[in-house]
Amino acid sequence: MRLRYEELARLMDEAARPAASPLADLVARCAAYVHWGVDQRGHYRTLFGGRMPADLVPGTAHGAGAELLGAVVASLAAATTGERKRCAADQQWQAGLMLWTALHGLVSLYNDHGAIPWPPLDGLITDLISLHTGRPAAEIEVLLPQGEGASGPAGLQGA
Repeated sequence: MRLRYEELARLMDEAARPAASPLADLVARCAAYVHWGVDQRGHYRTLFGGRMPADLVPGTAHGAGAELLGAVVASLAAATTGERKRCAADQQWQAGLMLWTALHGLVSLYNDHGAIPWPPLDGLITDLISLHTGRPAAEIEVLLPQGEGASGPAGLQGA
């Protein structure tokens, strides 16, 4: 499990590396997380999709996942503006946790309910980040990495 957490963390860090702004960093990290979760459904389900018997998973295995959450919390805090920027650290953590929860929900539902006529995945990512940052969707959409390649449910191309 630790290897998969590290793989996802590395992918998110690499996606954010060329970011020219805190918002671009956040968009890159979130898009990398969602696309990895859709493209690697089995690995995603192993990491986030349910309970595993304690004797099969060492207690420290999920600790690596805390780094992923921490990166999203820090990235969201850096990308926020106005009143949201002046939040206390615990409020910033809660805001990041809510974004993380929304990303997880998007991936889980997108993977598990392929019969739903989903809008394009990148549009969902854009709207989700817009909702959590208060930034216009158009500002976020232009920052999305191109060519992520998520196939989506049942082989759909983000539809």
